[in-house]
Amino acid sequence: MGGRLTHFRPGGDFEWTGRAEAVDGIDGMAGEFVFPPWDPFMSKQLGVLALLFVAIASWADDLPRSRAEAIAREGLDALPMTEFYTPPGSLSASTPGTLLRSEAFAGYNLPAGAQAVRILYHSRARDGRDVAASGVVLIPAGTPPAHGWPVIAWAHGTSGVARQCAPSLMKDLEYGSEGLMPMVAAGFAVVATDYAGLGTPGPHEYDNKIPQANDVVYSIPAAHAAVPTLGERWVVIGHSQGGAAVWGVAELEATLKDPSYAGGISVRRYGFRLVRRTRCT
Repeated sequence: MGGRLTHFRPGGDFEWTGRAEAVDGIDGMAGEFVFPPWDPFMSKQLGVLALLFVAIASWADDLPRSRAEAIAREGLDALPMTEFYTPPGSLSASTPGTLLRSEAFAGYNLPAGAQAVRILYHSRARDGRDVAASGVVLIPAGTPPAHGWPVIAWAHGTSGVARQCAPSLMKDLEYGSEGLMPMVAAGFAVVATDYAGLGTPGPHEYDNKIPQANDVVYSIPAAHAAVPTLGERWVVIGHSQGGAAVWGVAELEATLKDPSYAGGISVRRYGFRLVRRTRCT
């Protein structure tokens, strides 16, 4: 098992590449990493974090042994759909990236001292239609650095295609300790979009990098409006479906030229990530 990682910036210039055969003493993991020279501190931090994520995401899932066990586990992890996820009747009064509403939420399994704020915000569909997307901002424990928490925009892998399949409607946010919570424990604020149509009403445009890239990019200003302690600089990390979203973000940022965007990492696990849920298949 292994992973492939790519860290890039608009324009596609690469400085150097390398391979790692083990991560923190974990044997049998390998990754390819590419870092630009223009932000060495962020590159170093994300390099360690990304390789750690590949190692964690490559471990065998603790899968249920029967449908009954799967349903029981899912029931313990599920959170109720609330009116928070119902957007206003019209989004014409706002622009993409606008925060529509936010709420502190204490129902997730987070590292000690970490906090979570749910967000509902204005995004765009593939055809340019105005849509609402939901997500959550995970805030590390402690006091933020002088320039704010370093930000990772998280693009999740396949969780399903129905409203109730939104990661923010799961206590473990779908990934839990498989890479997501270690980011928070390491001192990164995580802005985790659900993608439009997961959580919010309307069809989910599954595995389409254009709308998912929009959902990632527009989650950042919404998150800043909800959590003022976030730093300006941000990167995006995505796995599986989210890995394609990372490429979409890079293409979009080549046009937007957002100076706060520092690059992205697309992670793909060799083989398949087995689905552990019944309600989202």
